[in-house]
Amino acid sequence: MYRAILRKCTVCSMSFIILLSVFADVNAQSCKLFIENPEFRNKKVNLSVITEFTTDSLTFCALQCTDSCTCFGFNNITTTCRVQRECDPAVMTDDTGWKYYSVNVTSTHQDPIHRSKNCQEILTKGVNVSGVYTIFPWSDSDPNYRPVQVFCDMETAGGGWTIIQKRMGDSTSFNRDWNDYKIGFGSPNDSYWLGNDALHQLTKTRVALHVSLTSLKLTTVYAEYGNFSIEDETNKYKLHINGWIAGTLDDSISNTGLPSYNLDEMFFTTFDQDNDMYPKNCATSFGGGWWFNACHYAFLNGPMNSVKWVSPWNPPFADGALINRTVMMIKPL
Repeated sequence: MYRAILRKCTVCSMSFIILLSVFADVNAQSCKLFIENPEFRNKKVNLSVITEFTTDSLTFCALQCTDSCTCFGFNNITTTCRVQRECDPAVMTDDTGWKYYSVNVTSTHQDPIHRSKNCQEILTKGVNVSGVYTIFPWSDSDPNYRPVQVFCDMETAGGGWTIIQKRMGDSTSFNRDWNDYKIGFGSPNDSYWLGNDALHQLTKTRVALHVSLTSLKLTTVYAEYGNFSIEDETNKYKLHINGWIAGTLDDSISNTGLPSYNLDEMFFTTFDQDNDMYPKNCATSFGGGWWFNACHYAFLNGPMNSVKWVSPWNPPFADGALINRTVMMIKPL
């Protein structure tokens, strides 16, 4: 027999929280925490729809968000529920009445009310399985407060790594505008960019950066830096990176031997916001957003599986034709 409890509250007049507890039997309990993303109000996701149906019950809509669902939408004007595999802001269109809720499945030993800021905090709570989790980079008193879904690596170098960029194949384009990079895009189950606003929040305190690239032959090389942070949007997400610690990759970011290609202290650039040091727009020239100088020896957001992806990490990768996967992940020190 199943029963459900729905709890709702308002946080700073911005976020709508649903805690749905489903009991399969007296000995087994699982919890799902749904939190509305205010930026998705009055918008509709047009891809990855599992099912759509009419209901006037938000509770019933939430109950349909099961194993393959990571978010759902509810329109109280048209009384419509949309259950989604993922909610990518890049494929949303305006549509009055919609609200979207992200979901995080937690086991009984986790307290969903005491929400984790990053994957390291999740690890310290005893969760050591890599996968998709919901984190809360902002404090609940911040007007920008919202949940963010990420992939947590609980295995590499002690675990607790929050993946901020992951690319697996060419299904997700990284040649995006400023706003997409600001909010984030893609799916943490596949390829995604966390979002520069969230990244700024996560790097307000000192974090390490771990970068890895995997070739088509499935050989993985990596580099790790002891200091990584970005500033806020007002300061154009300015990058601070130094302290190459170790790895099988040379330092192609902060100490390249060519000052005009060092990326430390560089602003973020997209094809619609040129903040680099080159006479032309590096993002337009090379097909993706990044912290360009004039321009780069390291650039992980170029056209995947293509010779047009120039210097993903040079050396050893002069182009991206032989790259199968890239990962950037951070962890507090």
